[in-house]
Amino acid sequence: MAPPTVEQNGESTAADAHRSLPTPFLTKTYQLVDDPAIDDVISWNDDGTTFVVWRPAEFARDLLPKYFKHNNFSSFVRQLNTYGFRKIVPDRWEFANECFRRGEKRLLCDIHRRKISPTAPAVSPSSMMVARLDLRRTPARSR
Repeated sequence: MAPPTVEQNGESTAADAHRSLPTPFLTKTYQLVDDPAIDDVISWNDDGTTFVVWRPAEFARDLLPKYFKHNNFSSFVRQLNTYGFRKIVPDRWEFANECFRRGEKRLLCDIHRRKISPTAPAVSPSSMMVARLDLRRTPARSR
């Protein structure tokens, strides 16, 4: 028997064509937030629309190295920002992304890393070297 078609599952073929697997960063972050054993350190908010890092120092020291290749909380926050997460309130580490919700892990596929667009024209390494050399040159002597 053939597997059910996309239409029988109620999902659109266009959406499936553009979906891919979520990145390891998103999958690991979801696992951390969704683990009830560490809710005192990181957890969902009451309605599951945001997550809160309640104890950033413990999170960085004990959990980040187990899931990522670092223990730097600022790097974790910077990574969240590249995926479109936003900080909700100024006085605590609460983050939201419309596709990061409790019980809806399938939505992770819809979160994509933002492309950083340069604000200034791109500069090649060789032109930077020339600029540095020009700055080091001593002014010509006047006669």
